[in-house]
Amino acid sequence: MKKYVFILVLVVLAAWLNLGDVTAQGDTSAGLQIEKTVTDVYEPGGEATFTIRITNHGEHYVEITSLVDDVYGDLDGVGSCSLPQVIPTGWTYECSFVASITGNAGVSETDTVIAEGCDEFGNPVSATGSATVIIKDVHPQIAVVKSAEPSSLPEPGGLVTFTVTVQNNSVTSDPLTLTSLVDSVYGDLDGRGTCDVPQTIPPGGSYTCSFSAQVSGEAGDSEMDVVTASGSDDEGNTVSASDDATVTITPRSLYRLYFPFASSGGAVECAFQADWQVTVGYEDLPTESDYDYNDWVAEIIGRMTYDPAADCNLTRIDFQIDPKARGAKYDHAFHILIPANTFTANGVASLTIYDQNDNVLSAVQRPFSASQVNDYLIFAHTKDVLPGMANVIEGQAFAPPQQRAVLSIEFASPIAFDPTKYDYAAAHGTGLFFDPYLHILNWNGFVHRGDFKMLTSPELNWKWPGERYKIWSVYTTLVYQPGPPESIIFPPNWWLTYNACVYGDGVACPLPSAFYTNNANPILSTTPVP
Repeated sequence: MKKYVFILVLVVLAAWLNLGDVTAQGDTSAGLQIEKTVTDVYEPGGEATFTIRITNHGEHYVEITSLVDDVYGDLDGVGSCSLPQVIPTGWTYECSFVASITGNAGVSETDTVIAEGCDEFGNPVSATGSATVIIKDVHPQIAVVKSAEPSSLPEPGGLVTFTVTVQNNSVTSDPLTLTSLVDSVYGDLDGRGTCDVPQTIPPGGSYTCSFSAQVSGEAGDSEMDVVTASGSDDEGNTVSASDDATVTITPRSLYRLYFPFASSGGAVECAFQADWQVTVGYEDLPTESDYDYNDWVAEIIGRMTYDPAADCNLTRIDFQIDPKARGAKYDHAFHILIPANTFTANGVASLTIYDQNDNVLSAVQRPFSASQVNDYLIFAHTKDVLPGMANVIEGQAFAPPQQRAVLSIEFASPIAFDPTKYDYAAAHGTGLFFDPYLHILNWNGFVHRGDFKMLTSPELNWKWPGERYKIWSVYTTLVYQPGPPESIIFPPNWWLTYNACVYGDGVACPLPSAFYTNNANPILSTTPVP
């Protein structure tokens, strides 16, 4: 009987002291929850803020004595985190810390924090929480700069060098693959000049290339062309950017004077840059002539460089030779000859041959001796430059020249040279200071300046007669004198007055009957002769 009374007393005492909560206290540990969050990070990485929220969902307060991150270690004293912390039931403790994370887009980091402590009865409690940060992608950025040198040209224009620079302004983890360079006027630039794509541009780096092109027009005209660069980063994100350059055609003076003057800063400058120009046309038959002067037609532009530090004396001269037509069956070699003592200083001559895309085909140098005759072979075979009957018959497709040339003479010392005393309008080249002569290879003939088989005009884009049209039947101010000896009188400005039977005006003109006749240089059809 005493045994049962003792058991009853224990049950009543346990109920009064609530000793049953000791077992429930173990369940309280399950009421501890951690929420861990992290802010976004963008490539190539940066500082991420981790926030930890510890919530006590249990029925009794807990004391957190340990807070450890599996990546960043003990968090006590890191950021705003400090221990120990007592969290009453239903309350939340929050702290945060900052860490640096680096990597390319897509790189991730998952770290887990463990909070440990005990409840008010000394029972251990713990909870874990994890957060994952993924480095986010950033789209690439590029900048394009296009320039033109020169940005203005006297009419009718000339050669311009365009330079294109593509800058990779993307984040430091993103190289750029440049896949395309397209110009609104000149088309795909891959393989033109020094331009070559694809190219890999490192972050912060740039790629620069250049190409040359002929820009022509009348005074007041301008050409604006836009280059667009396209590419992608290492995640495959695409990007493009554009820039433009404008070239302006300015009025020209056929002859320009040179004299030094003092600028506002006191420095001596040259008032003008002196350029000249001439178009040459030739007859190549050995004994007679059809007088259309289109067997070989070329434009020659002279660019003179004067040194303001040397009283504006000449330091360099450039001959730009642009072939225009070849109304011939014969093959020729085209030369430029500088007679002895034309200049008073020696120097170095350079000849550069370009293809139709202005890529360099060849470049040679040799000494220039002022006291000797200097004969430069510009084109060894005109048939390699233009096909037979190219650009002489109205209505046929224009044939672009396959080559052009620049002959440059750099003088060892500045010299006095006045180009205004030469007459670039004199027929047959008698007023030129140089001799642009033609060697007819088929019969070993030569046409030098002063020969009636050479015709010169100070006009670029000169409209030469259509095939088999005699020069005086097209330029109506000319006077033909049958002789003997036969001759033609060329009045001043004769090249300005012409009828429809010239090449290049777009007006159809019936071929003369002589075109179909069989003679020393037979042409049986309008099909170009190779």
